[in-house]
Amino acid sequence: MAYNPAENKGQGTDTIDQSVLGLPFLTIIQKGSPEFDVTHRNHAIKKIEGCMPGNIVFAPKRKVLPQPLLVVPVAQTALYTEWKPRDQGGGFVGNRPLSVVAERAYKRGVPGSPTEAKEYLGNNEIIYTIYFMFLFKQGEEWEKGIISFTGTQLKHARAWLKQVLSVSYENLPNVKPPMFAATYQLASAVENNARGSWFGWSVKRDRVLDFTADETLLRLAEAASVQAVAQLPAPSAPAALPAGSGNVPY
Repeated sequence: MAYNPAENKGQGTDTIDQSVLGLPFLTIIQKGSPEFDVTHRNHAIKKIEGCMPGNIVFAPKRKVLPQPLLVVPVAQTALYTEWKPRDQGGGFVGNRPLSVVAERAYKRGVPGSPTEAKEYLGNNEIIYTIYFMFLFKQGEEWEKGIISFTGTQLKHARAWLKQVLSVSYENLPNVKPPMFAATYQLASAVENNARGSWFGWSVKRDRVLDFTADETLLRLAEAASVQAVAQLPAPSAPAALPAGSGNVPY
């Protein structure tokens, strides 16, 4: 009798830590990004021909994407990323749950100092991060993408969440729409503060998807939403941070 793969589908893969694998991050090119800045020490290996500050890049393919980019959010999560101090070699330590703030080693920066807004676990800095996973349109195809929001970009993540929660079905007032009920336009925009200027994220709702005309996309997004549970970063053992996960400077 021929082997039936359905009897053991996925066996052994359910314990794979997805956080150690490359993730499909979208990033924004900044003035100092190695992809653009010829003076950056890593420019020779990371340069993307023709890219400019403000471009959105799909990291796995090192490809500049058109703007605004049409996207359908399918999942989001929030956690802390932990980092070693630079004087100890620097580098990513691991992902930590939000409950890390209750640990004895947790502390905030010194009031009135440059570290005032920072958070620490022992000597390591921990950075609050919101991740969005979505489908984005490439020609006639839809691909998965992820953005990590930290620092000044958290306000855009929270604004996106508010937009998602504001979606409603006119003819089904008692039905709460899923996260993937609408499309959004994703772009970069200039931002600045006392520390300088940079390009940040801009997210605007496009339209609510139609049950009939957009059925194929809704089915695709539904499947991606289920898969995202295993694909989004999660608290785990220390692992190498996927390349291109965060590049907004402030």
